[in-house]
Amino acid sequence: MRRKLLSTILCMALTAGLLSGCGGKGADGNADSADRAAESAGETKEDSAAESGKDTDTQAAPAEGAGEQKFEKTVTLSYLTWTYADRTASTDKWIDDCLERFNIKIELQNAPGDDYFTTFKAKMAADELPDLVGVHSITPRYETASTQIKEDTFIDVSDLENTGKYPQEILDTLKINGKLFYVPTTQNTMGVLYNKAVFEENGISVPGNYEEFVNVMETLKGAGTPPLAGSFADAWTAQIIPFIAFDSYVLRNDPDVARKLYDVETNESTLRWSDLGEGIDKTLGLTKEWIDAGYFSNDPIGTDANTACQLLATGKAAMFITGCWEYSVAAQAAEDPSVIGFFPLPLNEPGEELILPVTASEGICINSASENLEAAKIALNYYLSEEIQELVIAEVGGLPLNSQLKATDQFSQEVIDSMGSCRADMNGFYSRSAAGYMLPKASSFNRPDELASLAGGYSTPEEFCQRADAAVAEIADIK
Repeated sequence: MRRKLLSTILCMALTAGLLSGCGGKGADGNADSADRAAESAGETKEDSAAESGKDTDTQAAPAEGAGEQKFEKTVTLSYLTWTYADRTASTDKWIDDCLERFNIKIELQNAPGDDYFTTFKAKMAADELPDLVGVHSITPRYETASTQIKEDTFIDVSDLENTGKYPQEILDTLKINGKLFYVPTTQNTMGVLYNKAVFEENGISVPGNYEEFVNVMETLKGAGTPPLAGSFADAWTAQIIPFIAFDSYVLRNDPDVARKLYDVETNESTLRWSDLGEGIDKTLGLTKEWIDAGYFSNDPIGTDANTACQLLATGKAAMFITGCWEYSVAAQAAEDPSVIGFFPLPLNEPGEELILPVTASEGICINSASENLEAAKIALNYYLSEEIQELVIAEVGGLPLNSQLKATDQFSQEVIDSMGSCRADMNGFYSRSAAGYMLPKASSFNRPDELASLAGGYSTPEEFCQRADAAVAEIADIK
């Protein structure tokens, strides 16, 4: 979520994306939070610069002698995001501190859910992108009839002071022609959230391979407890199991498959989805196979992610295959949050290496056309600081990438331990596709809906591959 600006834009994209629930939490009761929530709904908030008696001058120079670089006159920056509902406290503090410390006023433009994609396209077409733009990912190519994101749309943020606190090996994977356009602030992985109490009551241990995992599901099913919570009313969640399975069933044998299917950097395709054989059939068919086997809770196609978290938290389902970002939702629904644990989805054969998909995406870009680049850099650098990121991590439930922050809860430590006990793969279905590989974003192919259709039995893996190949052919040079 990765991007031509695949931007949030695909955000896994927006609704289609693998974000922690767009539009979940409400304001924190703070008056400023209420004002910002009103702003994001399209209402106008009184200009704070006017209220304070300050003149707004976007070209104002920083005050000399200040301990921090503080502008003499208020500089106003616009910021487009989709995440305010889930990051109210961290966003409020960032905005408030930027005004107090740097005399930088950040005007929030929040467009949750599908509204973000529409808003982004409209602003792009009108050449009105804000100074700061939230993205899920970016690749060199993202084109539609009305918009085209180019490499010089955003500035390189490699030289920001706080960028140096983030793992270089991860940042290197996100660079385009040596340039870094955003810094991911959290690290996530997809696997199994499980109810420890249910496992203990049924004498079940965490499985280490696929054979053991199936035995766990059969044991739970026999005991009358649904093994898995389904959530496919939210189409984006239908992507999770295939994302994980792609690592084990396809990339395990050829790590370069994603680039062969579609390479965003060359706009070429040298491999067909329809030629991937048994590996892709297993990847795309696994969800429906488990539904047919009775492993999911009642009506998984009609259940959303929040309800699935509640089923897990209350022991009405033993496991939920999702991203670790859903922990915060499940923990809030549980009487004892420590009952929620994590382990990698074991699709490996006995003796075979276990693969855990890891993602590091989603950040803020600086519009190269901004009239206030210096102020934008100061604001973004502060956002990347441990002071703000500690709040971000607490709200979104991801794992901190800022080297000055450590995991502070048992669940996060379990995720980190899982990463260290198996092969953590950042090049899987999610990471590569979000980076523009495999399925070009300008094509007509809607991945979440296609995978939800597979889960519901409305299409087949063969049909998925045929439509994917046709979508690639719309955009790519076929070799």
